[in-house]
Amino acid sequence: MSDSIHILFIAFILLLITILLFRECSMKKRYIESFSHDKAKKQVLLIGDDILNNIDYVDDSDETVEYNLTLYDLQVYNYAENNSKIKDIYSQFIKIHSKGKKIKNEMKKNLYIVISVGRDDLLNNNQIKNHYGKDGSANIQKVWSEYKENIERIEKEAKIKGYNTNIILVGLYLPKDKDYIKYEKIIKKWNTRLTEYSYKNNYQYINTIDTIKKENHFVDEFYISGEGSIIIAENISKSIPNK
Repeated sequence: MSDSIHILFIAFILLLITILLFRECSMKKRYIESFSHDKAKKQVLLIGDDILNNIDYVDDSDETVEYNLTLYDLQVYNYAENNSKIKDIYSQFIKIHSKGKKIKNEMKKNLYIVISVGRDDLLNNNQIKNHYGKDGSANIQKVWSEYKENIERIEKEAKIKGYNTNIILVGLYLPKDKDYIKYEKIIKKWNTRLTEYSYKNNYQYINTIDTIKKENHFVDEFYISGEGSIIIAENISKSIPNK
């Protein structure tokens, strides 16, 4: 009888140890999966102008495009700056070279470069303004050539560094400010070129002229509001695969 009790007691102890070991392994697995999930976040780099960095025009940081992008489980690095022009985007891009090895390794897996620039080059260009016809005609070739040159320079540098790069180009919206409404045709002309260029080079294109157009999408009839941030972030996230 005592032998049977002894055997049962040993069996119970072994069962208890097995359960504890199983529980520990299960917890470790969940921790590793969770850690891997964090590491697997898509790396998103924002460069360009205040369309992507609108912190100066909203009330709180949680109303920015950058913050709204993080809600889609994306790792966001924002080097876009207010009043930036096409010539500035390359210097913004190379700032990622200062990141640590761990981050660079993640970028080599997946790096999404979101670029929004060109508005100030077009709408504050005296040559274009002075030759802007009533039919909306204007020669934007010089600005367009500079744009393509910088995009291609960024893509080339990214390949040299070994980043698995995906480029997302943000189109121009039409400000509500009456001083800029007259430039609707030139903005549409630019967006048409951008759409065709994106398709040709297998880039993603973000349409803003058809999505950012209500009064509450703007601050001072020009800059992106909190409501506008939600729309832009959502459209960018749709250009980034979930898997």
